[in-house]
Amino acid sequence: LEPFKKNTAPCIAYASAKINSLNKEAVIIVSPSDHRILNDDEFFETIKKGIQNADDEKLITIGIAPTRAETGYGYIQYADAETDLKKVKTFTEKPNKELAEKFIDSGDYLWNAGIFIWKSKAILSAMEEYLPEIHEAFMDMEELFFTNDEQNAILKVYMQCKNISVDYAIMEKSSHVVVLMGNFIWLDLGHWSSVHNLMA
Repeated sequence: LEPFKKNTAPCIAYASAKINSLNKEAVIIVSPSDHRILNDDEFFETIKKGIQNADDEKLITIGIAPTRAETGYGYIQYADAETDLKKVKTFTEKPNKELAEKFIDSGDYLWNAGIFIWKSKAILSAMEEYLPEIHEAFMDMEELFFTNDEQNAILKVYMQCKNISVDYAIMEKSSHVVVLMGNFIWLDLGHWSSVHNLMA
């Protein structure tokens, strides 16, 4: 477990390094816990498609067709393609209302669901390029994973990690990011107004 909050990049680096120590060919799914997913079958089909397309380089993110100009979500602009996986042009985290409306009008933006699929080697390679200090800190711990010394070592490493999201640190910079559109109903429960709207 994480000893304290440092956003998503350190916890993904930790989990990925630990999983990679068990299986160098592992495919990892990163999913937030504060979302509500409906249409389970469509969700599982999207996840399976992502797993099937994961390779040594691709960083796959799940996008959701926007229904309104929401300022609390991140947006993904994609390059038009006939394939299920579309090249990501830009990531924009939580735009203002005017910008969000422009995104909706353009028709080539999706909401960022914060669900990622990738091989452990793909994300660790991206970490090495864009977050070398964090990458090195967790990779140096490999011999301590699954031992009694792991938790103390993690505490020390986390104290040195900067507080940064994987979106800002990697997804906005990497040229290997692709988006897979999710045809399921996705609701972010990240704030109380979302919960209130779903109470009925």
